[in-house]
Amino acid sequence: AFLAEGTLDRESLRLGFERAARRHEVFRTIFHRLAGMELPIQVVLDELPIAYAELDLPAADAAAWGEVAEELHCRDREAGLDLERGPLVRITVARLAGDRHLVCITTPSLCGDARTHANLLAEAGLFSAAIGAGSETAEPVQYVDFSEWQHELLASEEAIGGREFWRGQMADELAAPGLPFEAEPDAGTAFAVGSVRADLGPGVGAR
Repeated sequence: AFLAEGTLDRESLRLGFERAARRHEVFRTIFHRLAGMELPIQVVLDELPIAYAELDLPAADAAAWGEVAEELHCRDREAGLDLERGPLVRITVARLAGDRHLVCITTPSLCGDARTHANLLAEAGLFSAAIGAGSETAEPVQYVDFSEWQHELLASEEAIGGREFWRGQMADELAAPGLPFEAEPDAGTAFAVGSVRADLGPGVGAR
């Protein structure tokens, strides 16, 4: 749960949460348990809406926001989350006394922890501010997209000259390293099986 102070555009915040959750696969993942399988499988959907609710609690003392947060989390635990159908992200925004709001984020532990929730709120805030200002926020590059771009770059014809240059520069360093006390194989020596006999005594067997 997070305490927000100051003016809050709740509609922009809702849209910000939807946009932030949509760009992360973990928030669009459900878990199917198939017949004959002990563990469920992950299914990443193209779209999976979040559960978003707003409450007005003007009588609640903002100084006791921790108690309000605990009550809201108890409600979420009782309601539960449907891992097979979703949604798996539940956002509750409660307006407290004064110009304060309590933002509660609930997900199953399979999809996130406290750090995940803090990151989700931060992204939702950035998107919310952009939406409120009527501007667009550039989508951050996903690691999988960056990795694919790197592979395409290395496989391109433009990269051939660069690869050959660095192979020439690092030819000696890239030689296969030898292991300490490594013996060179002798082609004339055949492999022979050997054995060693030792008497351990009756005391060793007893232990």
